[in-house]
Amino acid sequence: MYNFLSQVQISPDGKKVAYVATTPDLAKNGYNANLYRIDAESGENACLTNSGRVKGFCWQGAETLLYTVPVEADDAFPDGQTVLYRQNAGSAAEEVCRGEGSLSLEGVLTDGSIVFSRVDNLTTEAALEGLAGHERLVARLAEKERNEVCTVFDEYPFWFNGKGVINKTRAHAMMARYATDAQIDAARIALHSALGRQKTQAHPPAALPRDGSVRRGHEDCLCGLHGGAD
Repeated sequence: MYNFLSQVQISPDGKKVAYVATTPDLAKNGYNANLYRIDAESGENACLTNSGRVKGFCWQGAETLLYTVPVEADDAFPDGQTVLYRQNAGSAAEEVCRGEGSLSLEGVLTDGSIVFSRVDNLTTEAALEGLAGHERLVARLAEKERNEVCTVFDEYPFWFNGKGVINKTRAHAMMARYATDAQIDAARIALHSALGRQKTQAHPPAALPRDGSVRRGHEDCLCGLHGGAD
């Protein structure tokens, strides 16, 4: 078993370096992947995560890192999930949004939109068509086991230099727009005002909720993640 680093990226201001370090875990007979950041001036090499499941990351400005962590499939999300986290220097990571399936983080646009990609296997998707919940989960696990045993090459090209086997796979792009607390509050106030004008003054707008349904960035990101086009 080996220790190795990957995805080395320099911050936009050139003062920091971030990378993923993958280390062996004998207890689970596998590997842990965590995100690290090096300060070029002080030489500090800080480990930013401890889940061991970091899939990818990118810089968002000189002090902020975005990274993704996969979540195992279950009956509620039989295709699994990918969670996007944001971590500013000196602060704890915060969850930005979630998307269904195994998503890869590609980068951030100048307007703050976050770009993801996902690769689907056409054979697997055909086998899962029409299934949901536990039935879909069981079928997906069976397909995964079958694909680990053998691959049927029925499409050309079936292999691509540097990417390996691509038989029956298709890549999709999707985008998430991040909304701040202030933006969410402003949108709600505008909505309440519009509704209030349609009602009598005896029914003033209710107070803005602060529960799990209004987590910063959650609503807008989900729309972007689930609304992506091929």
